[in-house]
Parts: sequence; structure tokens; C-alpha cells
Amino acid sequence: MLKEECSITEFESACRAVLAETVYHKTPLPGVILAHVKAQRAERKRQERMRAQAANESPIVQAAAQHQRLLADPAERERYDQHMRACLDQLNSILGANWRTLAELDAAGEARTRQRRARQQRHTWPAGPEEDTG
Repeated sequence: MLKEECSITEFESACRAVLAETVYHKTPLPGVILAHVKAQRAERKRQERMRAQAANESPIVQAAAQHQRLLADPAERERYDQHMRACLDQLNSILGANWRTLAELDAAGEARTRQRRARQQRHTWPAGPEEDTG
């Protein structure tokens, strides 16, 4: 008796693969079929990992990874900040007095971050049926 479980579709496709590989004069042993089921599952997991890896190459994921690198390396963060200051100063000189200064942008960014964190902290998940809410 098999101790592992598989779906009917997995079993059917494994049986077809086993019968296509070799010619049996008797029914194949369950271990042979189970080995094909495991191989199919491993192939499916490999394909899912490849899809996930492809999704990790999206611009959003790359930007998040760059942000994590900036947080981890103070020297890199300082170079980035200096570059951004130079770019914003150039933008200030182009747009003139109507443009917000770097200090105003930094303060606005910190205020948005504080507001977002406060919203996240206020958000509470409803208690599940197994938790004691009393």
C-alpha cells in the first residue's frame, strides 16, 4: 500500500509515462509510478521557482532590492544622497523659487513615512475563532 498520496490526474499521467517508457507484461510496481509522480512534482516546483525568479526581475523588485542595499551600506547611502542633492539643486536652479527645497522634500517624505507607519500600526486584524477575545 502506498503511504504517499497523489491526485488522480498525477497518477494517470505517471501511469502513461511509465507505460510509454517501457513495455511491461505485468502491471508496474507502485514504487515506479510513485517515482514518476515525485519527478512530476519536482518539475512543477522547478517551473514555479523559475516563474518566481522571472517575477523578481521586474523593475519594482529591482528598485526594492536597491533600496535595501542603500539601507545596508552607509557609504553607498551617502553617495546616493549626495547625488540626489546635486540633482535636486540643479532642478531648484531650473525651476526657481516656486519649487520646493530639498529640506521641504525631506520633511514631506518623513511626514508621509510617519503617517504610513501610524496607519499600519492602527490596522489590527480581527481575532480568529480560536483566539480568546475576552
